[in-house]
Amino acid sequence: MDGISASIVIPVRNGGNRLRRCLESVLAQTRGDFEVICVDNGSSDGSLGVLEELARKDPRVTALSEARPGVSCARNAGLVRARGEYLLFVDADDTVEPTLVERVVGEAEKNDADLVVYSFDACYEDPRAGFPQPPCPCERLYGTVFAARDLDVPATLVVTPNVWRIAFRASYVRSLELTYPEDLRTSEDLVFVYRALLPAERIVLLPDLLYHYSRDSAGSLTRGDREGAGVAALGHIRDALALSADERWLRYQLTNLVLDTFEYQLGTCATVGEYHVLLAGLRREWLGYVTENAELVHERYQRFFSLVQSTDPLENLFAQHVAARSEAEYFRVWDQAHKQELTACHERIGGLEEQLRAEREQAAATQAALEGELRAEREQLDAVYASRSWRFARALAKVVHGGRA
Repeated sequence: MDGISASIVIPVRNGGNRLRRCLESVLAQTRGDFEVICVDNGSSDGSLGVLEELARKDPRVTALSEARPGVSCARNAGLVRARGEYLLFVDADDTVEPTLVERVVGEAEKNDADLVVYSFDACYEDPRAGFPQPPCPCERLYGTVFAARDLDVPATLVVTPNVWRIAFRASYVRSLELTYPEDLRTSEDLVFVYRALLPAERIVLLPDLLYHYSRDSAGSLTRGDREGAGVAALGHIRDALALSADERWLRYQLTNLVLDTFEYQLGTCATVGEYHVLLAGLRREWLGYVTENAELVHERYQRFFSLVQSTDPLENLFAQHVAARSEAEYFRVWDQAHKQELTACHERIGGLEEQLRAEREQAAATQAALEGELRAEREQLDAVYASRSWRFARALAKVVHGGRA
């Protein structure tokens, strides 16, 4: 498409000081045949001005303004303008590796892929640290091309619902008439990812860590009340896939996707109201479906499936609380160990920097001494050339050698 390998769509709302850092990382790609479509979504901090300034300086950048609120509207506006063979999405407070486009487009072209999934880490600014996402437990999938219908594990164990870690073939997305659901304030990634993933025939999974997700964004929507968006998101997926009873593999995937979604969202509720809305939505719209397909529930979700069958919401809430405490304790210990490791690493780096500084000072001193000796030798040589004895010797040599000094 117009010789453009990839369109990188970046929705922006009050990008702040992270915006320039994000754009610098995107524009520093080792492969140059890409475009960047930045869509400002009602910023009040001057972000649109930054985008327009960059667009004037760099022809690869297009700056758009989308008045309708919501990240789905912004991304859809970018999709309309995209001309690349592949679509990538980046959030304005994150950064990417310079090899992102080269690596994913190269693998996509080599394997004729519909989707290329790559790894990411969660980054913190203070202290500066990054924690890689655990790799896919199905290691056999790396280096192969596979279809979702051929998976013998839930897709939720293979791909997280984050659009910014997937490159989508643009023609494939358009063949599905796939856009972001603009009626959802959150969970729009869930819809887009699994609507694209489940019908896909050619998926490539890369171990490469190519995306850096910022965990310091205080304005993240996922920290607020999602108002039951997960229930609506699953409805979008179900309706789009037009599930039929004889497609066992699809029932298997949807059953486990439902459990994965509610397990995560119930365990990360921001308010009591959100918890009740989600639990009611699960029981009203999905528990019957999951129960009908109980034999398809993966062992990863068996405990949660047993839990949600209880009619007592407090029992569910208490179990979620216990699970959260257990997980929090695990991560506290894990985080403490990594902080110790990080501290030791900083100390080693400090020692090496001090050693390097000392060696540079020693090298500078040695160079200065040698340069001093060289100057002295040159001065002595110049004095010899300027002396009367040297001139007399040269004149005598010309006589002795017939005019040749």
